[in-house]
Amino acid sequence: MQAEGVIANEQELATLKQLTCLVEERSKYYGKAILKFGFLREKEALKVSAGIIIFTPKGHEMKEEKRDYGSFVLITKLLEPTEVCVLLEEIVEKRTLSIPDLPSIQLKGRLDQTIHFIPSMGQYGCIRSEWPGNYCKFDIQQESRGYPPRDLPAKLEYPLYPHGEKALIDFLELKTQYFTESFIAILVPDYRSRIRNLTIAGKKVRTDIESREVSLKDLVTKFYCEADSRSYHSENISCEKGYAEFEIDREPTRVLVHLLDSASGEDLDNRMFDYRWGDYGEGITIERSEMEVREIIRRGENENVEFKRDLTSPDDFLDTIVAFSNSSGGTIFLGVDDDTGILGFVEKDKDRITNLIASNIEPTMQPRISTFALSEKLITLISIPEGNDKPYSHRERGVYVRKGATDRHATRIDLDAIYSKRQSTSSFYR
Repeated sequence: MQAEGVIANEQELATLKQLTCLVEERSKYYGKAILKFGFLREKEALKVSAGIIIFTPKGHEMKEEKRDYGSFVLITKLLEPTEVCVLLEEIVEKRTLSIPDLPSIQLKGRLDQTIHFIPSMGQYGCIRSEWPGNYCKFDIQQESRGYPPRDLPAKLEYPLYPHGEKALIDFLELKTQYFTESFIAILVPDYRSRIRNLTIAGKKVRTDIESREVSLKDLVTKFYCEADSRSYHSENISCEKGYAEFEIDREPTRVLVHLLDSASGEDLDNRMFDYRWGDYGEGITIERSEMEVREIIRRGENENVEFKRDLTSPDDFLDTIVAFSNSSGGTIFLGVDDDTGILGFVEKDKDRITNLIASNIEPTMQPRISTFALSEKLITLISIPEGNDKPYSHRERGVYVRKGATDRHATRIDLDAIYSKRQSTSSFYR
């Protein structure tokens, strides 16, 4: 009988083989691999808190580093891709982490059964990738896990942190606020080509392409758009000019674009836009037309749209931000009344809005603030993304969710649904 987390099973070995094959296939595009790890030191032994392995493009320069806080150690090491393949084999087959100049560390855990695809500018769990690539992780079991210490001593030569958790998150550049599990993440980027940006400008969508290892004439894009319950599909559009455009007869509310190799048909990258998202993220540009904004206002308030005359009732404003964050995101139109009348409102000091949110909503979140001119009047748009750290709360008034066009206090059923979804979709911390 195999000991749980100690001996690799057949599925792990199959995943390992797929992972190392990907590295070997792409190694001609790679320079060094960067290993960034955090370790808890207990006496003379080290335990892994977390680590990430990323393969860098040719010509990328980075230095090795070590920050020794005593009970907590952060290191950056550089290895050849072939060396990393050997290291991964030892992790999976021998449950041993062997990094040069460090003592070998025994591990208990499991390698994910699935290798996930991450599009460019995309994120999987708390790992973000500038280029399209594949991602897998080795989950470390509790008994061999090194929890970051609560306190870190101040060191003249190193950055100051309140605790080890924050130091680890910053050092590994994780897209999260909390550290809950130990892992070794492996990111295998594909540096051949990527979608640099997706622009939605009225009825027209455009994608700009960056290619390092593939000729632009060998790439095509395909678009899918939705507008008013109608679907639109493009043919294969050449990327020879470095971009591709697709126009429909109305402004799209949802756009999906894929970048493909015209010879092999391989799907290299993708990008998606949905107007319901409060924050569209990096790599997406919205050039709103006046017609589009007027149409959104004409349709009135709904689960993703809220009108506010001004900020004379800041608590109501904050309740809506919390509700959008706990639901599917949305946009607040400041300077529009409940009857869709355009009154105009501009907060010259955007920091006032940012500080109002930061001082009253937890955990922290970052809306996007912009202005728009309608009928010679300026209105302010506050775009709120669906939150990654639900539930969000108004410190003085509690947790709200969006129900139709209203903000309501979250019920026990609402909170159960939030926690259930958070647990099931927290793909990085399974």
